[in-house]
Amino acid sequence: MKKSAIIALSICLAGILFTCIGFSLVRKDAKRTNGKGFGMRTEKNYTCSDKINSLTVNETSVKAVIKRGDVKTPEIRYYVDEDREEVIIKEKDGNLTFTRKEKNIIEFAFFNVDFTQYVTEIILPEDFCGPVNCTCSSGGAEVTGLDGTSVTVEATSGSLKVEDIRAEELTVSASSGSVRVNTVEVAGDAKIKTTSGSIKANSVKCKDLSSGSSSGSNELKEAEAKNIKVTATSGSIRCYDLTAVRNIELSNSSGSIRLEDSQAEKIVAKNSSGGHDYTNVKADLIYGEATSGSLKFSGLEIGKSGEFHATSGTVRGNIRGSEDDFSIITETGSGSSNLPNTRSGEKTLDITTTSGSIRVSFEK
Repeated sequence: MKKSAIIALSICLAGILFTCIGFSLVRKDAKRTNGKGFGMRTEKNYTCSDKINSLTVNETSVKAVIKRGDVKTPEIRYYVDEDREEVIIKEKDGNLTFTRKEKNIIEFAFFNVDFTQYVTEIILPEDFCGPVNCTCSSGGAEVTGLDGTSVTVEATSGSLKVEDIRAEELTVSASSGSVRVNTVEVAGDAKIKTTSGSIKANSVKCKDLSSGSSSGSNELKEAEAKNIKVTATSGSIRCYDLTAVRNIELSNSSGSIRLEDSQAEKIVAKNSSGGHDYTNVKADLIYGEATSGSLKFSGLEIGKSGEFHATSGTVRGNIRGSEDDFSIITETGSGSSNLPNTRSGEKTLDITTTSGSIRVSFEK
C-alpha cells in the first residue's frame, strides 16, 4: 500500500508540474501574439533593390507561389513567426535567395496550433528570364507564367502545380503529393516525378519527356516530344494525343495501360498486372506485353511490325489494312485463335497467349 501511495503521489506531482509549464507557455504565447492566438505569423513585405538574374526558394511549412507581374524588381510577401522561425532574404551578384529556417526550440505542439493557410508569394518582373529553383519541405508550390533558362520545383510533402512555362529545362518532383503540369514548352528535357501521388500533365512540348510515379496514376494529354516515357510501380497509365518522333514507352507493375489517338516510330507497353487498351494508335513498331490482363486495340495502324504477348488474358481488336499485308505468327497455350499462320505479307504480326484466346480482325 505504501508503494502504491508513493506512485500515486509522484503522478500527481508530475501532473501539477506539467500544468504549470503549460500555463507558463500559454502566457508566453499570449503575450507574444498580443492575445491574437498561439503561433500566429506576422505579414512581411520585401522589395528587391535591383533586378535579379536567378531565384532560389527554400521553403518549409508554407506554400510557395511564384509568378510574374507588373513590378520593376522582384517583390516578396511572406509570413513569419519570429519566435520559432527565421526568414533570410539575400541579394548577391544578381541572385535572389529566400530561405525559411526553423529555430531549435522546445514547446508543446498543442499550444501552437494555427490553422491559417499562409502563402509565400514571389512576384517577378515581366522581363525575368533566369533560372528558378524552388524547394519546399511541406506546403507545396505553385509556379506559373515563367520564362526561364531552367525551372526546378520540388516538394517533400505537398502538391505541386506548374503551368504556362517556357524554359530550356523543366523538373517537377514531389515525394508525397500530386503533381499538375499544364501548358509548358521546354527546349530540352521535361521530367515529372512523384513518389506517392498522381500525375496529370496537359499540353507539354519538349525534347524528351519522362513521367513517373511509385504509387499513383499517370495521365498525359497532348504531349509532343522526341521520346516519351511513362512509368508507374502501382497505378494506372492514361495517355491521350501523344506524338513522339521516336519512342513512346509505357510500363507499370500493377495497373492498366491506355493509349489513345497517339503516334510514334516505336511504341512499347509492358505491365505485370492489368490490361492494355490501344485506340487509334499508329507506329511502325508496336510491342505490347501483359503478364496478367488482356490486350485490346481498335483502329490500330502498324507500319512494319506488331507484337503482342499475354500470359493470362486475351488479345482482341481490329487492325487497319488488309490481312494479306501481314506475315502472321500466332500461338496460344490454352485458347483458340481466329488467325491463320501465314508468311505472305511484308509486315509482321506476332501474337501469343498462354491462357486466353486471340480474336483479331482487319479493316481497310
